[in-house]
Amino acid sequence: MSESDLLKHLSGFSGGVIVYEPHSTLGPRWQKHVQLVYVSEGSMRIQVDEHIRTVGPGEITLLLPGHRETFRMDPDSRTRHGWATAEILDLSPTDLALLESLPAKMVLTRGMRELLRLLEPLFTVTDPDMHMQRDAFSLALLAQYVCAGRQSGLPSRPLPVPLQQACAFVEAHFTQALTVSDIARAGGVSAAHLIRLYQKHLHLTPMASVWIRRLEEGEQLLRNTGLTISEVAYACGFQTADHFSRRMKSRTGKSPREFRQQAWLG
Repeated sequence: MSESDLLKHLSGFSGGVIVYEPHSTLGPRWQKHVQLVYVSEGSMRIQVDEHIRTVGPGEITLLLPGHRETFRMDPDSRTRHGWATAEILDLSPTDLALLESLPAKMVLTRGMRELLRLLEPLFTVTDPDMHMQRDAFSLALLAQYVCAGRQSGLPSRPLPVPLQQACAFVEAHFTQALTVSDIARAGGVSAAHLIRLYQKHLHLTPMASVWIRRLEEGEQLLRNTGLTISEVAYACGFQTADHFSRRMKSRTGKSPREFRQQAWLG
């Protein structure tokens, strides 16, 4: 999974900058998006589930969907911070695993600082044409975080080994008939424990991850091959073309034929 594969599943960027008085709080809230939060002055303590992060001036942190967050601002001084939020189009288990593996926070790089200098004035503009620039800079900021995080050597948040093994098994066998028991056996845990791991770390079920991976493969085959719809369906693990079509319609809002036509003709 590359950074570009991940970033294409994010859209609807928004953000802003705000100054909080000492002792201000935010939350608790349930994070639904992918969000970068950075501090220019002061500091903040963020409780993410049971873990505490302290973010100081010149630092940036990554917040991910499916977690409970509470913010407490610097008790001694005002805190100026900004954020850039991306709505999720269709974040796959592999996408989420990549994000979860990144450092929870890091020092702003020179490239990030330059992007923020360009990005901050765009948060308040109402001109729709300027929104394209805002989205592009926001996406670039997240890309910088992903690249810097993967290269930094900072402590990361690896998935539990049984979940890594289960995900690798799904990736290798998603075109075959699979059950939760098959996936759990590959991870060396019970089916019930596997379901808990998937829900805690990836926020979906094991079988949902299989269907998502099959549909991702189906989209790639529709875009890049001349296989018939039935051939695509069978190649990515569906038993019938009708089932594939229903799943595609639910995922994309388009039938496989409509999806291919848009991909080929725009």
